[in-house]
Amino acid sequence: MKILLLQNNLIEEIECCTKFKELEYLNLAVNSVSKIKGLRRCESLRKLDMTLNFLDLEDLKSSCEELEWNPVISELYLMGNPCLDWEHCNDYIIAKVETINRLDG
Repeated sequence: MKILLLQNNLIEEIECCTKFKELEYLNLAVNSVSKIKGLRRCESLRKLDMTLNFLDLEDLKSSCEELEWNPVISELYLMGNPCLDWEHCNDYIIAKVETINRLDG
């Protein structure tokens, strides 16, 4: 599976994605996810859409650490998440996850 579209659900936690080694795009927009986790074995993940979820500043560090395990991730969408209220959020993410070259488009 290369593309998994799970937007507009009531998903609270990312589970069972570690088996998708060839997954390139995961869309979890408009859900209730508060922390990025469970993606460490998604070796081909290039794009993650987490628009309009509940990713808060207190979980940003661990979420970025999780994304560091994805060696080819280059696009991340976080628009509408509480962590973006911190003015340095985008700079922090780009510094922490060096492979990201497109953040919120």
